[in-house]
Amino acid sequence: MNKLPLILALLLFGCTANEQIDQENDRIQSKTLENTQDSIQLNETESLSEILQLDPNDVLEELRNGEREFDFYAAFTEPFWTIYFIDEDVVFDHAWEAPEFYKLNREFDPAKDKQSLTFSNGEKQWEILIEKGEGSDGMSEISYPYSVKLNNELYGGGGKELCRETQKVEMAVDQLAYLNEGTYTFHDSHRTSLLKIKAVRKHEFDFYMETGTEEGCTGRIEGVGELYDDGSARFTTEDCKAIYFQFVANGISVKEVDCDDFHGARCSFGGFYD
Repeated sequence: MNKLPLILALLLFGCTANEQIDQENDRIQSKTLENTQDSIQLNETESLSEILQLDPNDVLEELRNGEREFDFYAAFTEPFWTIYFIDEDVVFDHAWEAPEFYKLNREFDPAKDKQSLTFSNGEKQWEILIEKGEGSDGMSEISYPYSVKLNNELYGGGGKELCRETQKVEMAVDQLAYLNEGTYTFHDSHRTSLLKIKAVRKHEFDFYMETGTEEGCTGRIEGVGELYDDGSARFTTEDCKAIYFQFVANGISVKEVDCDDFHGARCSFGGFYD
């Protein structure tokens, strides 16, 4: 029996099988490279809130305490909103409401003397005009290196780093609390609130707050606030996620987050106390 045709057939089959294996390996490597590139592209384009699933309150606290970098921030007159730009992400501090994440149409450009940017979250959209030149937040004595205008109606000041009042920067944190020791009130057509501040030791102070409306909604809370170097402070407990204090020349700005257990549904502790 002639075995040559059988040997040739086996050799041919082996070569064909090897070629198929090589082709499959090339396909897998190509697909892996594509997936890697897609992953890299995804990491570059996904937003702060989508990627990290962060709590905006935690990000805001890091920004206020100098623990997170930003490209630009703006502070506005009443209602005392603050906006931070981080690459193409925006952290919007609504003062009396919970902060939100937004997406910029493009990054802030520090080389430009004047620029207009828009940011949105799918439901709301804002436009901000940023121009080099003296700006003001309307409540402090800070002189900002940029003037800003939000939606062509709300004015403020901004900068590439946190701006602080020179007098307060030179003072120790506990001295800042001592300067603001006393009784402060908030009043509007709906609600009257009282805030008592007393410095007790370095970086901390005691406070007491009560609030009420003519309709009978009342509340009260007391505790120890922790002071940060920028003149702001925070209180938190198990049943109250946060109360933020911002000390300025003419009073104290207060914002609460999830403290409903300490007051009725139709009143709050937030507001500007003087």
